[in-house]
Amino acid sequence: MKTFGSFKDILLRGLYALIPILICVYLLIGLFENMRSLSESIMMLLPHQYDFVKSFPGLAAILLITILVYVLGILFTKTKVGRGIFQVFENLIPGYQLFKSLLADKVEKTGDNLKPCIVKYDDSWSIGYEVESLDNGMVVVFLPGSPSIASGSVQILKRESIQRLDLSKRDAATCLTQFGIGSAAKLNGRFDSK
Repeated sequence: MKTFGSFKDILLRGLYALIPILICVYLLIGLFENMRSLSESIMMLLPHQYDFVKSFPGLAAILLITILVYVLGILFTKTKVGRGIFQVFENLIPGYQLFKSLLADKVEKTGDNLKPCIVKYDDSWSIGYEVESLDNGMVVVFLPGSPSIASGSVQILKRESIQRLDLSKRDAATCLTQFGIGSAAKLNGRFDSK
C-alpha cells in the first residue's frame, strides 16, 4: 500500500504544479483572443494604405499584450498605490513569495528575503528557506514540498536548529524539485551534520 500512497502523493503534487500553469495558459489564451478582437477593430479604422497590416491581427494582439504588461509593470512598481495593490495580491497567492524570490535570483537580483538553509529534525535534515527572524531569537522557516515547491509548511524554530546554506535559492529549489537527484554535488561540505 505504501507504493500506492507514494504514487497518489506524487500525482497530487504534480496536479498542484499543473493547475497554476493551466490557469495561466487559459488566461493568456483569453487575453490573446480579446486583444485580437480589439486589434481587428482598431485596424478597421486604419486608412487603406495600411491594408497589409490588417492581415496580421495576431501580431497586433501580441503587441497590445506586451504594451499592457509593460504599463501594468510600471503601475505596480513605480506608483505607491500600485505597489500596495500588488502586495495584497502577493499575499493572496500561496507560494508566490518563494517563486518571486527564485525568479529574482535567476535574473540576478539579490532579494535577501529568502535564504536557503537546512533544518535539523531529530536525526534528519530538511532543505528550507529562512524567511525572517523574530525578536525573541526564533526563526521563521518555509519548508517546501518535493517535487512541488509550491506547497509546504511554515515552521518557527530556534536559531540553533537551522544552518544557512552557502547555496543559491535556485540550487536549493533544484534539489527539491528533482527528488534530491544531484543534491550531493550541491550540498557536500556546505553544512555541519553534527
